[in-house]
Amino acid sequence: MRDMNGVLGLLHTLNAPFFADENYAEAELLRIYGMVMLCKFNEANKGIDNFPVRFGPQQNDLTTFSEKTPEELFELIRAEVNGNDTDLPYTISRRYKQEDRMLGAVNSVSAAEDEASRIKALDGSKLASTVTEWVSSRKESIIQTEGNRVRKDLQQQAQNLKNQMVSLEISKLDILDMEGQLLNRAAETGKLEEARKQVRRNKRINSDEQVWEYQGEFWADEVGYYRLNTKSECPSSINQ
Repeated sequence: MRDMNGVLGLLHTLNAPFFADENYAEAELLRIYGMVMLCKFNEANKGIDNFPVRFGPQQNDLTTFSEKTPEELFELIRAEVNGNDTDLPYTISRRYKQEDRMLGAVNSVSAAEDEASRIKALDGSKLASTVTEWVSSRKESIIQTEGNRVRKDLQQQAQNLKNQMVSLEISKLDILDMEGQLLNRAAETGKLEEARKQVRRNKRINSDEQVWEYQGEFWADEVGYYRLNTKSECPSSINQ
């Protein structure tokens, strides 16, 4: 809808220091695209150059851990859930440590192990042996299902980041094309075009709202309410 101020305002919070290590690469791509649409090419190029610096290590972590077996991944997350330190990055473990499905799976596996121990203490009857097989089979099924789910998720995230890095190279070409249009126009007229004039519209403020300028602080209850007020630097002749 070409509301670049709205786009940049909504994405403002995701660039807060709190989210510096989080995998919000798609949000950063959208922010860069907003800068391109505003013809703020220097800022867009800075974002493009910083993208692999910021998200490259995450892509490497995702790729590395996606190569582990389902059993290894499940045990890593299980250890994290139980409060033990592992080499699993927080950006990966945080989601699963808070996920009801994974917490339920970890509890089920622990319950299966407890049940197997109690059955083992009984005599070696055929019933005890059969029940042990049932419990063990169910435990392995849970581990395989959840471990494979995590593995596929990590593989998908790693591939997405890789694709996004490639797409940014195309964005560089788009920027060069737009800059080329400006330079060609300047060569024809003898001067660079000025940014096209825009109608200034004041946002209507409801009687129950308060608005104040951003002062370098981020507040949780203001997420989604930040608004940026920036002007497009695109001349009227540029094609978008």
